[in-house]
Amino acid sequence: MVILNKGTVETIQADLVDTLANVTTLNSLGLKYDLYKDDPAETMILTNVATTNVGMKALPLIDTTNLAEGVYVLYIKFDSTPEHPRLGPIKFRVD
Repeated sequence: MVILNKGTVETIQADLVDTLANVTTLNSLGLKYDLYKDDPAETMILTNVATTNVGMKALPLIDTTNLAEGVYVLYIKFDSTPEHPRLGPIKFRVD
């Protein structure tokens, strides 16, 4: 699990793979992420936040300044594709 320091702005690298080999880059796919607190209620923190990529690596930028310490869940999604998959969960912790 990735650990981010409270009060920092950092990227989390998510390596994505298309098992059918149709997608070789995430460029122009409308890459976004949603962020939830890892609690029983799945409390939403952020939604539809644009993110960058390098090839098939999604690089969501996480600002921990206003996040409480604890575990969070990140989901990657695409807005510019015929299908809208939601990939994850990607868990990380803020300390």
